[in-house]
Amino acid sequence: MIRPSAATRPSTARRKQFERPGGGAGRRWRLQQQEDDAMGGRAVGIVRAAAMRAAVLGVAILFAAGSKASALTPDSPEVRAAVAKAVKFLESDEANDSRLGARALVGLVLLKYGAPADHPKIVAAAESIVRAVANKEAADIKNDLYSTGLAIIFLVTLDPSKYHNEIILLLKSYEVRQKPHGGWGYPERETGDTSMTQYAVLSAWEAAQAGFSMSQTSLENVAIWLLKTQDPSGGFGYQGKVADDFTPVKQSGVKHSMTAAGMGSLYICADLLGLGSRPERRDDLPVVFREVKPKVENPEKEEVKSKVDPRILRAALNRGNTWLRTHFDVEPPGWTHYYLYALERYWSFRELAEGRSDKEPRWYNEGARMLIRTQAENGSWNSKAGPTADTAFGALFLLRSSKKSIEKARSFNAGVMVVGHGLPRQTDAVEVRLGRVVVKSDRDPTEELMALLDRPEHADFARALDANGLAAYVLELEITETLYLEYASDAVYSALHELREMGVHLAIDDFGTGYSSLAYLRNLPFDSIKIDRAFVSRLGEDHEDEAIVNAVVTLIHRVGKRVVAEGVETERQLEVLRELGCDEAQGFLLARPMPPEQI
Repeated sequence: MIRPSAATRPSTARRKQFERPGGGAGRRWRLQQQEDDAMGGRAVGIVRAAAMRAAVLGVAILFAAGSKASALTPDSPEVRAAVAKAVKFLESDEANDSRLGARALVGLVLLKYGAPADHPKIVAAAESIVRAVANKEAADIKNDLYSTGLAIIFLVTLDPSKYHNEIILLLKSYEVRQKPHGGWGYPERETGDTSMTQYAVLSAWEAAQAGFSMSQTSLENVAIWLLKTQDPSGGFGYQGKVADDFTPVKQSGVKHSMTAAGMGSLYICADLLGLGSRPERRDDLPVVFREVKPKVENPEKEEVKSKVDPRILRAALNRGNTWLRTHFDVEPPGWTHYYLYALERYWSFRELAEGRSDKEPRWYNEGARMLIRTQAENGSWNSKAGPTADTAFGALFLLRSSKKSIEKARSFNAGVMVVGHGLPRQTDAVEVRLGRVVVKSDRDPTEELMALLDRPEHADFARALDANGLAAYVLELEITETLYLEYASDAVYSALHELREMGVHLAIDDFGTGYSSLAYLRNLPFDSIKIDRAFVSRLGEDHEDEAIVNAVVTLIHRVGKRVVAEGVETERQLEVLRELGCDEAQGFLLARPMPPEQI
């Protein structure tokens, strides 16, 4: 089946998919004027009133200025210092929790902090996960459910291409271990566990952003379980008691940590199932980085069908939001740091659903202040999960870990985003070309190509990816057939192979316009081949052109590449390409080039 090519992703052209679904801020003051019968009393009263107004105004100004100056964000110096101390502890031998989930947590914090992939603790965490699942089927994986979820999140963050098989296996093990009612929990218990379930749901979302998927049935079932285990107050308990219908029943052990876990999971399920449309983001991103909403000819036909009733979901979210508002606390007794990580996740996904963009929210400020105040001299925190895990949870809260993941998510709504996964952190050094984000350069295309393919190890290229927050596997580099053959050499050939091993996708453009030696097709390190428009323009009119395209599609598929057709301008051309098995299409039929402001 055909899907639109990356070259016509919005910012230059919209695309159409053909794939299968899978009191207020300050106190108000009022001066009551008092009558004075004494001579001059009124004048004195006015002077006093004016003086008091001035004093109150001065206090208000000082108060507002002090509040603004003291508001905390992840970039505040004191927050950065606290995170640095926590990371130093996690890097030390004191952070020696040997549990698989704890190792994954430490690795995740280091990655979010910006540590390189070859950091010893990151390498050790990855190796531990690989050993734990080696030579096993999904049903044979007996890791605790916390470790399974944290392992998925860590591997997806580290390198989803390199650890592709492990991620799929771990996701499958979640599906195998899901209980009949839809939740996850201890093997020996029938009940579902709100705490364990949150990591299954979060890992499914993180994996989905990298192209992996948990089945819709699993996601619907867990969403229904969450809806049926919510307390009438809006809170969540530890071991969910499942209601007969969607009328909330009394739950035991309702507390802050479980309610944050359950509510965060509900918001994530809604996002994964497409049950809550993401509103237009209210942020400061340039227009070319904002959501693209393709036109839908028949909205009812395009709608994703789900067993989850959006009305019931909205009611549950409203109840839960009310509970967390009325019971607001950043330091509840018990699993304090575990709770803070869940609270950050809940707010991040709620902000996503509601289109919020508050840089200095109250919950973050109070949580950050508490963490800074209670951090041990060695940089750790310790409540109930142990110093290693609790320190990781605290650092992830301060870093706004979930918000960072959301900002890097590669799709909105129907999966269309102008620039793909991972927006650059520094937008002044990039520009959009043909729907893609590229670093600005004064070099001509040939010089850029040769610089890109320069050795050793494409260090500049790797640094550019890291500096802009981009993962290699989300990029596709197109090289025209003519240019490739003009500069073909062993060095270029090896360089392309190395780029592909880094996870970069490579495509040959304008296939058929160069020398087109079929001999080199077999060994080219490319993922897709783009058929030039010259072979597409007469499809549906000329049987010879149709035969040529058919032969090319068959040949390219035989050598394991994907086929992209350029220059599609009529419905008939698109229909023929579908029949011939072409994978992707681009052209004026799908969208015409347009300036960013018109998107």
